[in-house]
Amino acid sequence: MTKFLLGKGFKQSKNDYSLFTRVVDNKATFILVYVDDLLITGDDAIGIAAIKTALHTVFTIKDLGLDVIF
Repeated sequence: MTKFLLGKGFKQSKNDYSLFTRVVDNKATFILVYVDDLLITGDDAIGIAAIKTALHTVFTIKDLGLDVIF
């Protein structure tokens, strides 16, 4: 997973190795890895959709959908 995400332009946090970040054109995408779950969030809807598609081509994933908390 780490190699895959680094190859997609994400940077691994030095403080928490399970956190990956990517900023493109001032829009951020964050991925938090916990055992076999991923939490994907950020303000880059296109980037989030693209990484979910890329993940699906390499790994078997299930998208539990959008959960917005205000």
